[in-house]
Amino acid sequence: MSETSRRFQIVVGVDLSEYAPTVLLHAADQAARHDHPTLHLLTAVSDDHGVWRHPTEAALAEVEADARTKLFGLAQRVLEDAMPDDAKDRWAVRLYVRRGRPDEQLVDLAAEVEADLLVVGRFGHSHGRRRLRRVGSVADTVVVAADCPVLVVHPPRERGSQDAQCPDCVKIRRDTAGETWFCSRHHGDRVGHTMSLIGGPLGRGGTMW
Repeated sequence: MSETSRRFQIVVGVDLSEYAPTVLLHAADQAARHDHPTLHLLTAVSDDHGVWRHPTEAALAEVEADARTKLFGLAQRVLEDAMPDDAKDRWAVRLYVRRGRPDEQLVDLAAEVEADLLVVGRFGHSHGRRRLRRVGSVADTVVVAADCPVLVVHPPRERGSQDAQCPDCVKIRRDTAGETWFCSRHHGDRVGHTMSLIGGPLGRGGTMW
């Protein structure tokens, strides 16, 4: 890398929940699109435990140490497989454990490193309270407050039989390269059309609806 070239900076919110590997894999996928990316992995440790509970400095330090160990292990495990073999000498990974609200810490870090992208999950883990909780507001706040593009990763959704796609619709999409979207049974109750630009206004064949 030349002295004048700039690394692509990606800040990643890693909450150490069961969904953290999914978030990290999405960040690695984005990093793989660039020659010299830097992944900044941040885990936030809450120092706000309510009015009636005031953890000691020793207790917070213990939580931070535990978070550092888990963050390092997670990064090593996930990125070892996700990083292309020919990119190991071109990627940089930095780990951060900071106290405070995760949304504020993520936005601050993104500003500090002049991030090109911020990746955050839709769910998270509260280290201070030791329980899973919904933190959609973290992603929402980051989207509004960050000065860079934000990729929000949702956890995998368990699909039931009611979510299964019609096999005839799937087949007709594949056979027509997406020019026809629904089978004859479902076409009537769907509104909208698909436009193909192949051979369309940018080619010679006109627009296909």
